[in-house]
Amino acid sequence: MNMIENLKFSPAELPRKKTDALFGLWNADMAYSGTYDRAVRFVMEHQSKNALLWKNFVKQFKLQNDSNDGGWSGEFFGKMMRGACWIYHYTKDAELYAVLEDAAKGLLQTAEADGRISSYKRDKEFTYWDMWCRKYVLLGLEYFMEISENEVLKSEMATNVVFPLASTIAFTFPERGPGLPECRLVWHDGIGNYPELPEKITDKRWKRKMHGAEVYGSDGRVFARGSHSSPFQLIAGGDS
Repeated sequence: MNMIENLKFSPAELPRKKTDALFGLWNADMAYSGTYDRAVRFVMEHQSKNALLWKNFVKQFKLQNDSNDGGWSGEFFGKMMRGACWIYHYTKDAELYAVLEDAAKGLLQTAEADGRISSYKRDKEFTYWDMWCRKYVLLGLEYFMEISENEVLKSEMATNVVFPLASTIAFTFPERGPGLPECRLVWHDGIGNYPELPEKITDKRWKRKMHGAEVYGSDGRVFARGSHSSPFQLIAGGDS
């Protein structure tokens, strides 16, 4: 019996069959023997339980050396965590779970003040493989949350990393020709996540902290808007 056939024992997971070919059947128990079982346990003992290996994975987010060569060492944590969670679901090995929880806690400690977890330094973020590394961080934590027995830790992951209550998205556009200077578009979303407004602005209404977006032009002009359909207004630099 293969993994997909086992879905009949876990009806709650059935919808995922159409969207995700790689997931554990968290509500089903499985038992295998022979080559498959030996291979899983070999990987578990010689790789998944290797605490030093996990520390090295976490270390990539402290050193942020991927900035130096456009590397992808930040991908390793999430990829390994996903596989290790599948192994834990199968073996229910308590020692493995302890190693994975320690690794997850270690990763959370690398988060910067704004929640950023990246193997790239700020001046190189969003370049090369940075977004792929971040993707696998989130993916790995999501898989760990599905096996985690620590409700406090799961809550911290959900609110601070995986499903943050506030987020900021920035887009930088290079100069594109006459009349199209370089600009940066920043979107702030979430409770208490306000834009940093200049001290001197032409529209006093923006003295209030508001949710919305800003456009910073390379010529010093700043445009700001409220939420959704609100029009942009010039708030600094140039004539209003």
